[in-house]
Amino acid sequence: VQASQFVEAQPLLRRSVEFMRRLRMSETREFSLVVYYMARSHVEQRQFKEAVPLLLEVIAVRRKLLGPDHDLIAEGLTDCATVLERVGRHSEAEPLLAEAAEMRRRLNGGDHPRVAALLDRVGTVRESLGDFPGAAASWSDALSMRRRLYGDGDHPDVASSLNSLGVAMYFMGRFDESERYLRDALAMRQRMFNGDNELVATSLSNLATLLVR
Repeated sequence: VQASQFVEAQPLLRRSVEFMRRLRMSETREFSLVVYYMARSHVEQRQFKEAVPLLLEVIAVRRKLLGPDHDLIAEGLTDCATVLERVGRHSEAEPLLAEAAEMRRRLNGGDHPRVAALLDRVGTVRESLGDFPGAAASWSDALSMRRRLYGDGDHPDVASSLNSLGVAMYFMGRFDESERYLRDALAMRQRMFNGDNELVATSLSNLATLLVR
């Protein structure tokens, strides 16, 4: 769906939401879908602040309809966190992402690439808040999961987790651990990527920053 189509649809969606509220349909699947599209219309027009309360309402309705754990609830939590991040409201995004990660973990019965990706995002948000111990804990969880998923071989996501942990350890003043993680990330990326590569360059820069501190 193109952004222009959302612009055209927005007044119709707004009227539909108003009608449904008057008709006491605000706890129905149809209502949650219309409100979701209303939020999407705001996001497509970069009206992020207007989208947030609508996305929170979608989550609330889905909880009532679907119970404590469901893919659509986890999806809604992630969508809302993404928009909150776009407007710099990281402290509000963090608990939504953390809940989504744990919900996905329960729904998938443990290890899963989507769970690891969400744990990685939780770490990134915590880093932006200056919570480096919290970021390190989340990235360590993601690294352990990715190693269980992908084995002992090289994998881009494993290298990413190693690099992130190295950065977190650096800001926590744990320089020996930081160097070990950063060297492991660099070595893995050099094995995976031939020639010039942005990720290899990032690893080189991070390690150099540590060594000249």
